[in-house]
Formats: sequence, C-alpha cells, structure tokens
Amino acid sequence: MITPIPFENLQFVLLSADHDLSGFHSSEPELDEFLKEDALVNQNNLISVTRLVFWNGNLVGYFTLVNDSIEVRAVEECDREESYHFRKYPALKIARLATHNSCERFLSGAEYAAEDLLHLHHALPLCRLPNHHGRFKAQCC
Repeated sequence: MITPIPFENLQFVLLSADHDLSGFHSSEPELDEFLKEDALVNQNNLISVTRLVFWNGNLVGYFTLVNDSIEVRAVEECDREESYHFRKYPALKIARLATHNSCERFLSGAEYAAEDLLHLHHALPLCRLPNHHGRFKAQCC
C-alpha cells in the first residue's frame, strides 16, 4: 500500500530566479517546458503566480494560479450576495499543475494545490465568495 505524503511535510515557495528547475520532469513535457521557460516570465509580467512544492528539500511539484471570474448567473441563487451588483465574482484558477514523475504515486497535485489555497484563503479575500449567511466560502468552478 502506498502512503501519501502528508500535507504538513510539504513546503510551498513562490517561484524565483534562484530556483534550479532543470531536474523537474513530470509526465507532461509541456508542463515541464512551461515551468522552465514561461512561468517566471509570466509571474514577472503579473500574468500568473507559480508556487513550487518541496518535500525533504526536493522539488516535487508546482501549480500556477491566474485571476479569473465567475458569472453571477453561474452561482446558485441561494449562494448569491444580494448586495453584489456586478456581473462577475472575482476568482482564482489553477492554470497549471504538475507533479514530479518520482512522486506521482505519493502526491495528488489537485489535492496539494487545493489544500494550499484553503490555507491561504485568509490572505486572498477576493477569491472568496459570500454565501447567503453573510459568511465567505470557497467556490470551486
């Protein structure tokens, strides 16, 4: 039986020019190419933000976030905020997500990205949608 890597053993770091990405290889060459050639450029141009995922000092994955929006009409009536008068809610989208080949059996990319977003949601108030109780909740699209 394969034991998944516990979330608390992962370290999330904002991509910078100081990171050596040459050893990262996922099952999708286009995702490797994006990380190595485009992610930092896009981040510097404020198009996206990429977080690297480390385990025991090794790069085991990454995900890239971009701004997006959700049409108000796509949100269930009971979850809409009556006082919100815009056509779209602000949102974040996971644009790229990859796990290193050696860790694919131990990490679920969607799980670590979602878990990190849930831990960060207090720092990203624009990506939380108000519900009908006046509280904020995460909205998955």
